[in-house]
Amino acid sequence: MSGTRDIVAFLMPILLAASIAAAKQAPDTSETAKRNKISYSDYQARVSHKADSILAANYHHGISIVPARYQDKTYGKVARGADWGGGFGLYYFYRHYFYNYFSAQAHAGFIYRYASFKEDSYAGKGKFQNGESYELNRHLDLSYHNFALDFPITAKFGTHIEPTTFVFASLTFGLTKPLYEHMYADYTLDFNDPPKELAHDLELIGDAGKNPFPMEEIHEINKPFFMDDWETNGWIGLGIDGKYASVQAQFLLASGSSDYENHRYYGFSFDRAPTFRIFFDFSLR
Repeated sequence: MSGTRDIVAFLMPILLAASIAAAKQAPDTSETAKRNKISYSDYQARVSHKADSILAANYHHGISIVPARYQDKTYGKVARGADWGGGFGLYYFYRHYFYNYFSAQAHAGFIYRYASFKEDSYAGKGKFQNGESYELNRHLDLSYHNFALDFPITAKFGTHIEPTTFVFASLTFGLTKPLYEHMYADYTLDFNDPPKELAHDLELIGDAGKNPFPMEEIHEINKPFFMDDWETNGWIGLGIDGKYASVQAQFLLASGSSDYENHRYYGFSFDRAPTFRIFFDFSLR
């Protein structure tokens, strides 16, 4: 018995020292839990950051600058297309990517359009008292300045050739609300290829300052548009989107309007220069 007591007395200090050392090495579960536990506000911040990262890869918004070339079909009673037409637009855009092959983009902005027309037409014929015949010709110089709001929506079909570069073809449907227009028209009436004797007579009275020809008539009209004046248009395009800048060329397929006096433009055709515009997009995000 005394031997057993001696062994226990010998082992007790060793066991006590081992238990103290183990207690020092054991982790404090309460402290570990505190370190691993995060607050609800920290959790929200992490989720929000992750969502922002996903959205940053999927959507962009910013400003678009758009020069354009417009080809008017007619203007009022002018039966021929414009000799020249152009314009400029400033838009805000929003673009969102869906998967790898599709993107939708909406624009809302302000556009300015300009065109000029020149037309020569037969105005009549007659005879003077001396039996000399003549023909009259009417020449028209017309131009307009148009201001409107424009709302195109574009579907893009393409592929990412790298994470931030998207090459695509596009289809666009647009609504245009004309706001205001200034029109200037200069009508000139003159003899058409007058005979030799008439030309001589016109020269004589012209030297005397009494020749009324060519007769000129000028009209200027400032026209606000009504609420039901709308234009529709469809476009086909090609382009490339980048992270900070994008470019897209669009060609008009067809256009229409709620009133015959509103603007209509030539669509895509191989026998004439089409109506086209180029979007330069600059991303704010």
